Amino acid sequence: MDSPGTAKEYITLHANNYFIRHDLSHVISGIRCSRNSQPLMRTVFSKIRIKIESMDIVQNDYSFSTTTGTSEVDNVRFGTSYDCSAEFWWPETYGLTCQLDGKFEIDLSGTGIAIASSVGWIPEHWESRIRQFSRSADSTKVSCLVIGWCGECAPNDTITIEPLHGSVTSGIAAQTVTCP
Repeated sequence: MDSPGTAKEYITLHANNYFIRHDLSHVISGIRCSRNSQPLMRTVFSKIRIKIESMDIVQNDYSFSTTTGTSEVDNVRFGTSYDCSAEFWWPETYGLTCQLDGKFEIDLSGTGIAIASSVGWIPEHWESRIRQFSRSADSTKVSCLVIGWCGECAPNDTITIEPLHGSVTSGIAAQTVTCP
């Protein structure tokens, strides 16, 4: 912390925080909708980096994450999901139904922080729809399912966090320390 130019702050997550990406790999190979059991790319974060001066989450810091699967990209950014199955129009056009969804789950339970109320999520890119969106009353949990012909469920701005009002992060009372 003595070197402000290089210091990095992280928050340990106590719950599963995962982000799934279904990209064009299954379409390019001609397989289309048959990859419904495993996500093409799944990134799980155990800690998130924050910019302490603004309390913004650094979405692309993968220092404490694990990524599985194969995709055109290396990782899935924190707070996003991505899908290229275009389920909402395939049944009408081709008579096919896909069970592929881009999905994510943010769970800040037990950290003493919550997502700022100003942060929302929107569908982005071509032909994307948010199928399900959920946000807990205290903003510690957010989840999203997105479908699209390469669409994303993404935050409308930087993901900012704030202290969870009324939370207790430790059962240990503070003690006064006196130096001799």
